[in-house]
Amino acid sequence: MEMKPYRRNLRIFLVTAAFGVAFVRFAAWLPEYVARVEVDLPPASSEVLIVDTQFPPTGFEEIAHGCGGRDSWGGEGSVTGYSFNLTKWVSHSGSSYKTAKDARRVLELRIAEAVEVLESSGDSGSSRLPVRVVLRHRDDTGDSFEIIMYEGTNSIEDIRSADLDVALHFETWRAEEVRRLAAETNSSR
Repeated sequence: MEMKPYRRNLRIFLVTAAFGVAFVRFAAWLPEYVARVEVDLPPASSEVLIVDTQFPPTGFEEIAHGCGGRDSWGGEGSVTGYSFNLTKWVSHSGSSYKTAKDARRVLELRIAEAVEVLESSGDSGSSRLPVRVVLRHRDDTGDSFEIIMYEGTNSIEDIRSADLDVALHFETWRAEEVRRLAAETNSSR
């Protein structure tokens, strides 16, 4: 018996989303790698200088991407997983709904599911757009963080990570990448 296309797409999306969530959860288990280098100072001093050799926050590397399925609220979308210095993980996803009203309803449900609203640029029920909310969730493995962006259309974008600083850094990095790519596209015309 052949599987119906929408069921196949749903399974692909769910498997991809599961891998994305697994990457984010796995990041909570990975230690941060900080190298320490001891340097002897001149004889006049008996102190030891400790140098942090972590990589500078220059960007994120895409590690997985999946699309073509429905999320738990009925939206069709995609998810992309990124690593940051191979020690932190973040996912970026976007979902489209049948109408802008459906997307707003989902936004309100997602806010209601959060343990805490850390930041909000506007009330999800108001007409002030765009709406950007930073949420904290808690489950058996600990806290996770989500940044949701809604611009009044039928789509919602979100960024998720087990580390709030990484999620916020990714948001800034992604905005810079979008601007850079737009400038490159415009200059090549």
